[in-house]
Amino acid sequence: MSATIDLLGAVPRPLRWLAAAGVMALLFWFSSQHSVAVTTAPYWDTITRKGAHLGIYGLLAACYAWALPPMRYRFVTALLLTVLYGVSDEIHQTLVPPREGSPIDVLIDASGAALALGFLKLVCRRVQAWRDGPAARESAIARVE
Repeated sequence: MSATIDLLGAVPRPLRWLAAAGVMALLFWFSSQHSVAVTTAPYWDTITRKGAHLGIYGLLAACYAWALPPMRYRFVTALLLTVLYGVSDEIHQTLVPPREGSPIDVLIDASGAALALGFLKLVCRRVQAWRDGPAARESAIARVE
């Protein structure tokens, strides 16, 4: 099944890490900003920022999973790398006045990563089932349901 995540397998693995590095650089830049207000409505600003945490850390986890070599615990490793980066990002925010780090943000980051990796794993199973033929398709559908 690990081959299914390599749908874009023609891209050399070192270049795949550039995608993860690009997302990390974007996150570092946002964390370095003194104020990241998205809207003037406080309620919507919070929802938008927390939603952005879910999405961008989900993207980072997917980039890690794509860049890692095929191995048994590829998705778990991608999740752990994403959470570690989330922790380091929150520590970095404590060094930027007036920002502050939050353990809640790390949980939101981990949730976004887990959701994205779960979705990616589901897609990988479906693609592998299509590649393996009708019998495998029935088995993959039965496992999901």
